[in-house]
Amino acid sequence: MNPVISMTELTYKAGKRNIINNVSFSVNRGDFVCFMGPNGAGKSTIIKLLCGLFKPYSGSVTVMDKEIGCYSKRKLASLVSYIPQFSSGDIHFSVKEYVATGRYPYLNALKGVSVKDKEVVERVMEITSVKDMCERDISTLSGGERQRVMIAAALAQETDILLLDEPTIYLDPKSAMDILELLAKIHLNGTTMIMVTHDINQALMFGSCYIGVREGTVFFNETDPETLANSGKLDALFDMSFYRFENCGISQILPQRSGK
Repeated sequence: MNPVISMTELTYKAGKRNIINNVSFSVNRGDFVCFMGPNGAGKSTIIKLLCGLFKPYSGSVTVMDKEIGCYSKRKLASLVSYIPQFSSGDIHFSVKEYVATGRYPYLNALKGVSVKDKEVVERVMEITSVKDMCERDISTLSGGERQRVMIAAALAQETDILLLDEPTIYLDPKSAMDILELLAKIHLNGTTMIMVTHDINQALMFGSCYIGVREGTVFFNETDPETLANSGKLDALFDMSFYRFENCGISQILPQRSGK
């Protein structure tokens, strides 16, 4: 199976410092990849390299068997959509206006917004449960509502690959679970997901592949959550001990107190 997106021996520098160092991995169609690791490990940088926001110092990113630099911005946006980390800043668009920006790859300046564009916007607002708030200003929405709007705009791009940088950051547990269940539904409909998360339990619950990143390198690349949870690799990745907590049939991986 040919990967839909891959990184090969990629190095990315900020000044003279290597942020990403000789990283290689591939993602197959239908995967739900979760990147995890400590702060400053390079996870968000990898996501930005995968969607073309950053350019590598060496190595390559390939999307659909073609190097990412060979695509125009418009064409790449029809293949890969990206949801950045949650922003609390004011965005003075209505929900519907913002979702419609996801149609950018297909808009024709001469013909304007097409019937299909309008239909897609209506459909993705329905999928993400934001249709009832379509006239509201985004700045008035809660964190969970705003995140749903961001996902709707990404879905409006109609891409096969969705990149997410900590989509549940700052959300309360219910809002976070609502977002993750929405993403799981989208994934089951055929979208390839690549997500950065700090939540180990979210990753093990929803992912199908787990890539640990530490100091700009791939620390592990695993596909079985049970094997990963019991391997000690999470302890080494985060430089701390974890233990399995089970209660009423619910299992979680929790950090072990140092006892200091």
